[in-house]
Amino acid sequence: MQVFKLVLQMLTKQPLTIKSDCAPEYHTPELLSLFTEYGVTGKEVRHGNEHYQAKNGMVEIFGDTLGRGLREALL
Repeated sequence: MQVFKLVLQMLTKQPLTIKSDCAPEYHTPELLSLFTEYGVTGKEVRHGNEHYQAKNGMVEIFGDTLGRGLREALL
């Protein structure tokens, strides 16, 4: 939740869609209500293929980039 709150506040444009893997933490009512506050409705919350990560393209690259950045900052 904290990461989404921080990122959504920093955006200069309203997001049209949010795509993630099918992890349970993306299905919480709190997170969906946060998306609604920023104008993203349930139709625009998309989930990638949970069993074949290579088909998730942008989402996997973003997660990898975010993880690498966090690890670098910690080091």
